[in-house]
Amino acid sequence: MYSLFGNLKSFVKPQSVTIDSVFCKLHYRVAVMVLLAFSILVTATQHFGDPIKCVPTGASIPTDMLEAWCLIHSTFTVKTAWNLTVGTHVIYPGVDKTPVDAKTERIKTDELVYHTYYLWVPFVLFFMSITFYIPRFIWKTNENGRIKALTAGLNAAIVPPELKENGLNVIVSFFKQNLHNNNGLFATYVSCELLYFVNVILQMYFMNRFLGGAFMSYGWDVITFTDWSPAISDDPFRRVFPTLTKCRFRFGGSSGDFNVHDTLCLLPINILNEKIFVFIWFLYWILLLLTLMAIVYRVITIAVPFSRTLITASHCFPNCRNDVDRIIRNCNVGDWFMLHLLSVNISRSNFSEFIEKYSEKLEMTKIE
Repeated sequence: MYSLFGNLKSFVKPQSVTIDSVFCKLHYRVAVMVLLAFSILVTATQHFGDPIKCVPTGASIPTDMLEAWCLIHSTFTVKTAWNLTVGTHVIYPGVDKTPVDAKTERIKTDELVYHTYYLWVPFVLFFMSITFYIPRFIWKTNENGRIKALTAGLNAAIVPPELKENGLNVIVSFFKQNLHNNNGLFATYVSCELLYFVNVILQMYFMNRFLGGAFMSYGWDVITFTDWSPAISDDPFRRVFPTLTKCRFRFGGSSGDFNVHDTLCLLPINILNEKIFVFIWFLYWILLLLTLMAIVYRVITIAVPFSRTLITASHCFPNCRNDVDRIIRNCNVGDWFMLHLLSVNISRSNFSEFIEKYSEKLEMTKIE
């Protein structure tokens, strides 16, 4: 178990180069790590624990066969038994006599709620962790190590003079040669930010379908629910993740005759699932709100040039303000974006020197 979770340490290891915002990191590091950890945890619990325990209704029924059948073919609860008093009318919310039509003697399937999701939880969580990483993969592929190559050796407070001079000259030359040619890369980054936002919305929609329409309000229902008495049936945990359900098992002999057995099944795995999905509900809503804030921030930086000046000036010494103004006036938003990535990857003093050098280059070019 430790070795399984040990593989996730790469998600918390600090990165040597920053090529995106902290909002993006919440998606491809925090969300991916959380979902993978939950997927591993549920998988381990299912394989090394007892995901289901059923009560045999006959001495001739093998317990292992019964439990395997109910695990694979799903268990169910009865809708009409949800609001009955526990301990008086039912033994557990949703657990009552299986409703049968008096005329046809067929089970009223429309009054049953089948619980099939628990087998798919590890796979769903793993798949969702992958989708959280897709925007990061797209952006990293397009960025192609530019910032790492430009800032090599300049992210320390003290850099040998020759190395610093050569490094700053390389950066100045890069920005001069690529002036007004960075909008395409910036557009890719903005698209990835939007993709993070869309991904969360789609995942919430999918999760809601996966849990039978219960996910959207699941966390809120848990927060606002106040009476956790065992006799109360309206427990949001019990409705979405019941720990006691029913199962119909067909058992027969070699002659082909069979009997249908109604049995009770305990689902210990749902004790874990109910906590996991509450955490995921909060995680998704937090990501949705923070990503929306990131998009608003991005709109401001695109629409208001003065905001770009303030952001860049905050990364260098105060005496560089005039140089920053000159650079921002000559740069479009794509150039500024590359400038911003540079500012968060080298030391304040080195970035200030670069601003002075690049400003001089722009002034000389203007004079020429």
